[in-house]
Amino acid sequence: MSLKYIRSNIAAETGFHPDSSADDKEYLDNQVNQVALDLFNALDLVGSLFETIAFFTDFEERLISVPSYVGDIRAGKYYDCPAQITLRDIRPRFGTEGYGTQIIDFREVGVSTLAVSNTEYSSLIFSLPEGEVETEDLVITIVGETPVASQIEEQLTLVAGQNSVTSVNNWVGAPKIISKNMVNLFDILVTDINDTELAVIPNSETKSLYSIWQVQDDSVISAVTQNSMEILYKQKYVLLVNDGDEFLNGKYDEIIIWKFLDEYWSKQDGKTGLAEGARLKWMSKMAAVNRNKAKGKKVELQTVPNRYYGLFSWGATRR
Repeated sequence: MSLKYIRSNIAAETGFHPDSSADDKEYLDNQVNQVALDLFNALDLVGSLFETIAFFTDFEERLISVPSYVGDIRAGKYYDCPAQITLRDIRPRFGTEGYGTQIIDFREVGVSTLAVSNTEYSSLIFSLPEGEVETEDLVITIVGETPVASQIEEQLTLVAGQNSVTSVNNWVGAPKIISKNMVNLFDILVTDINDTELAVIPNSETKSLYSIWQVQDDSVISAVTQNSMEILYKQKYVLLVNDGDEFLNGKYDEIIIWKFLDEYWSKQDGKTGLAEGARLKWMSKMAAVNRNKAKGKKVELQTVPNRYYGLFSWGATRR
C-alpha cells in the first residue's frame, strides 16, 4: 500500500477531494506525514531499526561519521568483539563528580557537513556518478571558513548536462553548511583537490550532514586492532511525497488512516464519538502489529537479584 492508498481512504471518510483539488491533496499529504512522523518519533516501530558497519574515518581520534540516513544510534560495539560499549552524550568526559567515563564509551560529539574533514584548505569538487548528468540546473551553497575569512558564502551551479563543478574558494576544515536547492536525480560526491572522498550528498536530501561519534577505549582491548564498529540504528524519517511512497513497507497504513481520523474528528463539532472509535481502531491495530512481530522470538530480559530476598526467614512461622 502507499501514500495514495492512505490519502484515498481518508478522503472517503472526510469528504476531501485530493484527485481534483491540489489544495486538498497538499493538506492531506502534509497531515499524513505529520501523523506518521509523530508515530515514528514516539516509538521504535517495526521495520525502523537496522544494522550497519561503520569504519573509523579518523583512526587516531577513533571517530566515526554516520551518514544522513541514520536517525539515532541505539547500540554499538566493535565489529569482531563482544565487549559492551556504553552510549553516552558529550558531557560525561568533562565531569569530575557524579559520573565519569566507563572503560569503553561511545559518544556523539557533534554533526559535520563532511564525513572526513579536509586536513588542509582546499576547494571542493561536486561530482555526479561517472557518465551521469542532471536535467535541471542545481544550485549548491557553501558557508564556511576560508584562509582569509572566518565565514563567507559561495553559490555554484551544476549546470544541466554537466557532470561536476568546483568551488572558487578554498575551504578550511568542514564548512558549516553544504546544501542544494532541491532534490535531484543522482547522489553527489564531494572531494578535495587530491581526489579524497569527503562526503556524499544523497539525491533525496538537500543537505550534507553527518553525525560524528567517538569511541573512548581505556580497556585491555587493543584499539589498534579495531578498525570498525557494528551499529544498531533507527533510520531517519523519510517524507512521503510520491503516490507510491510507503511508510515502513506499508505495515502502518491503516494505523495512520485511523490516527488521522482520530485527530481530525476530535476538532470537529459533534464528531467526538467518531474520534473515539477511530482512536480505539488505530490503537488496537498498533498492538496487533507489535504482537505479530514478537511471535516466535525469544526476548532476553536483564535480571537482577530480588532485593527483598533474605529479609525474611523461610522457616519463620506464618501468622
